Amino acid sequence: MLITELRKNTEVLEMLFDSYGLNVTSFGYEISGSPFYWITAFVEIMSKGEINLSGEYDIKINMYDEEGNILCSENGRINGDEFKGFETVTIYIQTENIAIEAKKARIFITKY
Repeated sequence: MLITELRKNTEVLEMLFDSYGLNVTSFGYEISGSPFYWITAFVEIMSKGEINLSGEYDIKINMYDEEGNILCSENGRINGDEFKGFETVTIYIQTENIAIEAKKARIFITKY
């Protein structure tokens, strides 16, 4: 139930991925059990065409509570020089009880 609700309440900031010629084709969550209730997020990235990336990029996820307050922000990284057009980025969110407290998430990209 927690994963289903969080997935429904996750916004992918597509305009940011578009600016780098990338799409998020899928994302998902896995929740660890007691006592910590951490989340592992998986974000699948695919190039829209010709790859023009150089340097490193952070795939970030912000977690929010019911009121919209940011509970945490974590990231995974891709190396643009080695990116071949498709990648799954794993993001570990190890804030205690985050799976219980998070009600919304945003996924976005920034240049490192």
